[in-house]
Amino acid sequence: MSGIFGLLDPSGPSNRDIERAAAVAGYRGHPVVRVVGQVALGAFARAGREPSFVDTEASFGVADARVDEAPPRAAAARVVGDDVGKLVDVLESRGAAGLDDVAADFAVAWFDRRRRILLLARDAFGMRPLFLARRGRRVGFASDPQILVAMGLASGDTDRDSLVSHLAGRPPGGWSSAFHGVSRVPGGRWVAFDADGRSWRGRWFRPEDVDERRGSLEDFAIELRELLVEAVASRAEGNRVALALSGGRDSGAVAIALALAGVSATSITQSFDDDLGCSESHLAEPIAKEHGHGFVDVRVPSSVPAAELGRLPVEFGSPLAVPVFPLALSRADAAADAGATVMLDGEGGDLFVAPPPVILDLVRRRHLVVATRAIAAYRRGPYSAPVIAKWIGKSLLPGPLTDLRERLRPLPPWIGRGDRKRLRELDTPRGSESLAAQLVTAAYLGSDEGWERCLRLRGLDYACPILDLRVVRLILSMPPELRTPARGYKAVLAAALLGSWDADRVKAVQTPYFRRLARSMLDEHSGIFFPDASLARRGYVDPAGLGSFDRERWLIQSLYLVGPEMWLRREDVDG
Repeated sequence: MSGIFGLLDPSGPSNRDIERAAAVAGYRGHPVVRVVGQVALGAFARAGREPSFVDTEASFGVADARVDEAPPRAAAARVVGDDVGKLVDVLESRGAAGLDDVAADFAVAWFDRRRRILLLARDAFGMRPLFLARRGRRVGFASDPQILVAMGLASGDTDRDSLVSHLAGRPPGGWSSAFHGVSRVPGGRWVAFDADGRSWRGRWFRPEDVDERRGSLEDFAIELRELLVEAVASRAEGNRVALALSGGRDSGAVAIALALAGVSATSITQSFDDDLGCSESHLAEPIAKEHGHGFVDVRVPSSVPAAELGRLPVEFGSPLAVPVFPLALSRADAAADAGATVMLDGEGGDLFVAPPPVILDLVRRRHLVVATRAIAAYRRGPYSAPVIAKWIGKSLLPGPLTDLRERLRPLPPWIGRGDRKRLRELDTPRGSESLAAQLVTAAYLGSDEGWERCLRLRGLDYACPILDLRVVRLILSMPPELRTPARGYKAVLAAALLGSWDADRVKAVQTPYFRRLARSMLDEHSGIFFPDASLARRGYVDPAGLGSFDRERWLIQSLYLVGPEMWLRREDVDG
């Protein structure tokens, strides 16, 4: 399946109306709807892949899912290969908390017939999108927010807080979406509704509960090798695979794991203007060819024609297009041209060495000498001293002080006075959520539904083998001294898979490209940055600040203006 949708309606949902609403996301496939009493569940069918529903005396469920490992009862309780059944069995037996024992990418909707409760949940890192909206006692959910608008549950208007937060360069996250009245279920979370309109929600993904294990680096490396090979094999099964391959360790390890799993992929490496020094083809091509993969070098443009900018609203389905969109679009186009049906990448590798939890654990255990060595080693990698200091300070300082620091952060000059105050109200600590959960989810900020949509438009799924929960649990169970780079950067990954390839792995810094792209946007599409731009006329930015900002200081940040401006221009044309 390539997406789900549905409605809880006490007055009884209309099969035909829901199917018509789902058709606005027809790029996902043909909508199939089933109605049981007050609940309608739907999924998109693609060629050769009919959707699967669970419809029993106790449960009614649907999911957009790929389950890699489930508890024995769930794995055996349904027809072999029925991933929806495995998820529903876990929910029936243990509730949402049981999802922590499932390695899967999923968005699931489950109606508990006995308690008459609809539960929605999403995988730990938000690999499959899931949105919801409600009007009165009617609650709808979908993989695309436009379906919820078509159901009459939301207006489709842009959510001001989300848009201004994006314009300020804040990362995506939380329950808010780009559209007013539409929420997104964050990764690792669930929300439930009953027929009387009551709702409650929680977090099932609890990385802080992973117990530390003792063992040598070699022991963990052997286990990691087996798990990562299993992870790539399950994601590649039945697919033609494309791999986003850089010069770094993470995607390189995935390339080797694919070869060990007997999978030949098309590796896609992006290159840039020669004088920028960002290209990694000289590092990616040898490892790809040595392990039996095809190799495609894709040149990323530093200049974008107006017609390409006009694609952004359709490509990302939201005003919150990724600021460096040429990277995303060129990679997606290359994978489609190669005939791939799934795109893999190395996202999640920072979990191996993320400085905040590692150094903090060492300091708390009074391993000060090891912590000092680790900090020195981190500085030889991609983490600068200020970045390390910021994360450690955020980890150790009381909440009110970290909150104060966030409130004092400079904001771009195009953010108006009223919005500045509102943003600082939104920049608050995440309450009772544990530090471990914050740090683990911060290591992967790719829960961007726009990227998933770009790939789905081209008939591709998206998957990150390193973010397989089996791999994540193993990494989190390692003693912190084994996760420091003192014995080599990502030493366990080198011992598990990279071997001699580890010595020359370098992930290029792409900042020079970002700066050139931003300069070309300012020069060639200057109307985006004029005081009479749509963003200014609609009141989302301060016209004076937009027209006079320091172009060197805020150069890269100005890319955050492009996607929202193109979205509003399309709205102006469409009326």
